Amino acid sequence: MGKIIGFIVLALFVFSCGKGIAPDETYLSKRIMVFGVGIYATESVADDKIIRAANVMAQYLDSDENGTVDDAKVLSKLIENKACILITPNEDSPVFPANIPCKYYQDLYETEIKVNGSSVSEGFDATLEEVLHLISHHGYAYAYPEIFGMVSYGENSGSAMTNAMDTARGGFTNSIPDSYPSGAWYTYTDESCNYVCQASEYFYWALTTKLGLQEYSGRADEFAEEWRVTSSSDFASTDTEMNAILSKSGAYSGLSYDIPDASPDTSYTPTNFTVEAVGRP
Repeated sequence: MGKIIGFIVLALFVFSCGKGIAPDETYLSKRIMVFGVGIYATESVADDKIIRAANVMAQYLDSDENGTVDDAKVLSKLIENKACILITPNEDSPVFPANIPCKYYQDLYETEIKVNGSSVSEGFDATLEEVLHLISHHGYAYAYPEIFGMVSYGENSGSAMTNAMDTARGGFTNSIPDSYPSGAWYTYTDESCNYVCQASEYFYWALTTKLGLQEYSGRADEFAEEWRVTSSSDFASTDTEMNAILSKSGAYSGLSYDIPDASPDTSYTPTNFTVEAVGRP
């Protein structure tokens, strides 16, 4: 389950450990820029974890890996919104200094990142989820609000995506229902996740399922209470409206937006990313 995208929170702490000073885990001292979008990490986060996040972001934005983003409008909105990924060791790590140029961020924890991708032995790589949340929430939703907007206006009056989500949930509701209709296949139950948050989660479930990123042994059992579509073919036959949106078929044929159509792997062909140090102000 993803975490809610938030604003920068300022926190400065000093830690001491034994004879020396521990790595400053409040300072985001490492960075990779991907097409102008920042991925920042604290000092102790392993470089290969940061590079994994960069590879995933690059491949979501440049699915054919030709070195140019597939949808320049989406990238423009990400940069305009000053959106970035923040990687910390775990959910208990205090961070977010004042000098980081992010207005909006998406949390990603080092412990969640699988450098070789998802697998039966390692589990699901949350990089695939959290990076996509940033791109959908601060990129697609702003670039194409009529298609991917995440504001609730009421039944059948939202964006094409939220209307599809309402169908997947068994009908429109701004809140988490006591129970979902038997025919619903998107059955989110986290009370802390409002309608906008649910829309971001829906985009993630739909696209990653379409790309086959949820298909490995045992994975379906892990998300059965939230998402009842288990494969790309199942998605195409079950969620026909969202599949049409993501495939740009039917009523969406010929529209100007571009959607990733290949699964991120462990490397981005045009660039071997390296981590750079971020100097203190």
